[in-house]
Amino acid sequence: MRKTIKLTLCLAVLLCSCLQPQLVYAWGDSDGGRPSYTTDEVNNGALGETITFNSISDNPALGGDEKNFVGARRVDSDSNVWNANTIAAEDGERYYIRMYVHNNNPGGDNALAKDTAVRFDIAEGSGTEVEVQGFITSSNASPAEYYDSVRFTSDTAFHLEYVPGSAFIENNGIAAGSGMGLSDEIVETETGVLIGYDVLDGNFPGGYPYVAYVGIEVRVVYDYSYIAETQVRLAGDDDAAWQKEVSAGIGDEVEFQIAFQNLETLSVADVMAKTVLPEGLEYVDGTMMLYNSVHPQGFTFEDGAVLFSDGINTGSYDSKSNFYLRFIAKVVDTGLSFGENTLVNWGQIGIGSTVKQDSASVVVRNDLLPNLLGVILLGAAVTSGIIFVTLRVKIYRQKKS
Repeated sequence: MRKTIKLTLCLAVLLCSCLQPQLVYAWGDSDGGRPSYTTDEVNNGALGETITFNSISDNPALGGDEKNFVGARRVDSDSNVWNANTIAAEDGERYYIRMYVHNNNPGGDNALAKDTAVRFDIAEGSGTEVEVQGFITSSNASPAEYYDSVRFTSDTAFHLEYVPGSAFIENNGIAAGSGMGLSDEIVETETGVLIGYDVLDGNFPGGYPYVAYVGIEVRVVYDYSYIAETQVRLAGDDDAAWQKEVSAGIGDEVEFQIAFQNLETLSVADVMAKTVLPEGLEYVDGTMMLYNSVHPQGFTFEDGAVLFSDGINTGSYDSKSNFYLRFIAKVVDTGLSFGENTLVNWGQIGIGSTVKQDSASVVVRNDLLPNLLGVILLGAAVTSGIIFVTLRVKIYRQKKS
């Protein structure tokens, strides 16, 4: 659960060390650079009737400059420290990304910002740096648009995934207490979502008592670079080439291979392998073998069936190193349709939250139905013959009598 933040000036002073500003600010606005004001200047009427957002240079809630108004922290962190410019991206972890929204004019309801909306733009694609920008817009503010960003960084390429339903607003009005949810349109549209104080209608009063925090959750997914390949061949011939598809009959045995190679420049740990056998294929106990640099002659898993449920942790692999996981399955007459059946086996390899999969197929022809029909037709023919002979005998006897 995120920590609810009371939005009073008193608490803002207490939070002076909560945000960690860096030397480089990624902020901007639609005017190409707005002026800054101190709190005293604003309180002494420096803004007049002008409505402007996030332009105070000595706000203790943000460690100083409000122009640096977007920050991030891990969801599971016990600390309320928000990283304002860069944060380390850890695979599989969730992060809050939060923006501070402050109409700097101290006029309250007499200084309403109109059509006030917010949105987040999560950079698409994969890289070692991924930026998330936060935007504030208002039709009668000057400037009309404000933006700032936070950058996620890692040595491994990754992407960010928005957590659906995670958007929220916190203020001392409609969202007082535990906060209030916002629409996913905050990341899906160019216009974002309207916010406010008593009502989320875009009317945003001026002054510290009306400040809002708006945020979302994202999940880091490392895009590990590796090969995952599944192949198959008929069992019993170690010299046979591996293929993507083989033909087999009921009762035949086939051998599958799940291959992995680490393409990263760094080593990877806890490489998991798993497969999903389709109906019609049955694992042959004792045939699960792992081949890698530690076990060049192969290692046999006594409980190889775990590959089909929890998966197998194959260990750690240096750059360019690899493994082969092999097992035998038998073609069984379970769930097969009449005619040609394509049984697809999906091999999966996962590192952290990254999963890649590949498939290989076994084509099985099931001719059981014609055989069954043949038996039925033969039975029908025999029955018809018996009936015919019986009738002829009856007719013959009637003629004799």
